[in-house]
Amino acid sequence: MRQHLFRALFWIAAAVLTLSLIGCAPEVRLSERQGSYVASVLSHVHGLDADALTFPGPRGPVTVYLRNADDPGLRCHEQRHAAQIREMGAAEFTREYIRQIAAYGYFGAPLEADARAAQSACE
Repeated sequence: MRQHLFRALFWIAAAVLTLSLIGCAPEVRLSERQGSYVASVLSHVHGLDADALTFPGPRGPVTVYLRNADDPGLRCHEQRHAAQIREMGAAEFTREYIRQIAAYGYFGAPLEADARAAQSACE
């Protein structure tokens, strides 16, 4: 399992590094094969069925779409996370996100509830 997790993290890191170096728009879509693989590893490790990940990058928020990148609700959810990162700053967002997940779980975390509210408004 460790090998699969490292491979999944490698694809995410490679996508973020590429975006950072070439200065493109702050999002990337993994291929269907790569996205499905990363999503299945994250599901196995964290018990979550993720379609996208948004996190602080070196030049601002970065979203990696694993699948369903054209879903308007998903895009709103991830755009809200990007706004949270810009509003709070990268370090504070990261600390607070981890603290909330540890304290409340993924579905109870206020930052996730805020993103789900944005998602619902777009659906």
